[in-house]
Amino acid sequence: MRLSQAEYLQVEARLNSKRKPVAASGQPEPVEREVKLHESIMKHCAAQWPRWKYRHARTDKRTTEEVGTEDFTIFLPGGVTLHLECKARGGKQSPEQLAWAKQLEMLEHRLYVVTSFDKFLEIVRMELP
Repeated sequence: MRLSQAEYLQVEARLNSKRKPVAASGQPEPVEREVKLHESIMKHCAAQWPRWKYRHARTDKRTTEEVGTEDFTIFLPGGVTLHLECKARGGKQSPEQLAWAKQLEMLEHRLYVVTSFDKFLEIVRMELP
């Protein structure tokens, strides 16, 4: 199937209108609300086949897990496990979160701090076998 130039320009305009803003640094803009990022990640995991399983820390209540635990542990195909901490614009890791990340590192795991859905997708592409 071939598109005319006019059809191509329409498709390109539609795709460009859905692109997320990019900061001057070339990196995706951080989200304003962390909850939206959580929702996007959960939706993406549910859309995979087979569905990606994940453990998710609630955002509406204090954790009942060890303080400092990451927001997501996502189980990807090929035995890959992602540890993600989500942060909105200006968000910083607490001392407990930094300590948790260091302990994971000592066990040869990596915790990623994610500030945008595009960054999440970049990490997934990098980690998938």
